[in-house]
Amino acid sequence: MSHEVPRFESLPTWAQGALQEASLRLRNGTVALRLWERVFTDEDRKKCGNDVESCYGNDGVIGMWKKARGGNDYEAVLNAALAVGFLTDQAYEELCRACSVRSGSHLPEKPHWDKDARRLTYRGKLVREVKRPGQATNIVAILDAFEEAGWPSRIDDPRGRDKNDESRRKDVESLNKKLLKSVMRFECDGTGTGFLWKRSEKPAAAKRSDTKTGR
Repeated sequence: MSHEVPRFESLPTWAQGALQEASLRLRNGTVALRLWERVFTDEDRKKCGNDVESCYGNDGVIGMWKKARGGNDYEAVLNAALAVGFLTDQAYEELCRACSVRSGSHLPEKPHWDKDARRLTYRGKLVREVKRPGQATNIVAILDAFEEAGWPSRIDDPRGRDKNDESRRKDVESLNKKLLKSVMRFECDGTGTGFLWKRSEKPAAAKRSDTKTGR
């Protein structure tokens, strides 16, 4: 079993400490299972041999991430830690700059809707969970349609509703209102016949002050 914590000596002291802490927290079977079930796509699991226990046992969480998404140790630790909530968005951006890593590297560029788990993920984050699919049939139908089409920017309304049917707009409001992360959003397409999804533009990260933090 190889679960060694990577070494980050070339980085500033504050970044070394943050990455070491994240690496240690990732050495956990529960974290591996969370990534497997809530973050990884079917293609990611296939790259890991479709066996979470074996992959985690042999490679650890960092190795699992590298098998599924590629990249080096820095990218694996940063992106896996972000995906499971061990890093805030601001801390992630600061560490990416310190490591000379492109923010969001090796994260899927399109969302993924896991119909069986009823979870929507985007760029390594859980953004929507449908806990009562029987009460959200329109929402499920829209997410099913986007997933089956491979997440193009636009799809036809899977319900085939009339152009003047206001329930389409209510579906979009519901989709956006219950998003857990503001990394994407849904819209009506403006013609009354379909739906759009868009990546949300991120505000500029606040500049880190070494003087105030003492790092």
